[in-house]
Amino acid sequence: MEKAGKIKLGLFVILGTLFFVASMYFIGDKQNLFGSTFKIKAIFSNVNGLQKGNNIRFLGIDVGTVNEIEILNDTSILVTMVIKEESRAFIKKNSISTIGTDGLMGNKLVNITPKNFSSQIVNEGDTLATLSEIMTEDMLRRLEQTNTNIAMISSNLVDITDEIQHGRGTIGKLIKDSAFALNIDITIENLRDASKKSTNILASIEDKLKDINLKNGSVGSLLMDTVFAGNIEQMVKEMKAASENTKE
Repeated sequence: MEKAGKIKLGLFVILGTLFFVASMYFIGDKQNLFGSTFKIKAIFSNVNGLQKGNNIRFLGIDVGTVNEIEILNDTSILVTMVIKEESRAFIKKNSISTIGTDGLMGNKLVNITPKNFSSQIVNEGDTLATLSEIMTEDMLRRLEQTNTNIAMISSNLVDITDEIQHGRGTIGKLIKDSAFALNIDITIENLRDASKKSTNILASIEDKLKDINLKNGSVGSLLMDTVFAGNIEQMVKEMKAASENTKE
């Protein structure tokens, strides 16, 4: 019995040790404690609840973890990321890092997104550019304000429709009041007549201008005939001389 108890105890210790080693391996593998890695950095204005050990994703694939979060000042937070070495060839210096969420309500993580044009591969200690995403609370607040505005617009549309339906206002009268509609028709017809008369007057003016350009009529002669103008100038001089003589 004593020997059997020792055997059971030994098996329990062995199984416990194996379980502990396996757990440490999986935890270490998740935290990139095993295998070749390198570190890069990013500076955010707000990490939105990001914590050490959260995942780093490149195009949706887990490539590392958050190693350290450090407050630089009141507007900057430095995030140090540990990335698997085999992912280095795909991460470029011009990549953008943003803070996202694993699912709708999951843990925070850092997303690394490449840009379209090519660039050099990141090196140890490089700092990636960042882009702040709109927080869920801000999105919900804006959605609430938008819904309020939509409700207000809908209420105003209902009031306007009711006014039109009861024939109130210009549009309501235009739709519901036949007499008002008739007056509108008469006004439009008068405008058409006025437009026709204006066209005739402009045509007459155009004809007069043509006569002037062609030296037709007294006005045309007065404006365009140089001889006629010279005669008038001579007449003015003679009248001036006569006036002087009269004065003397």
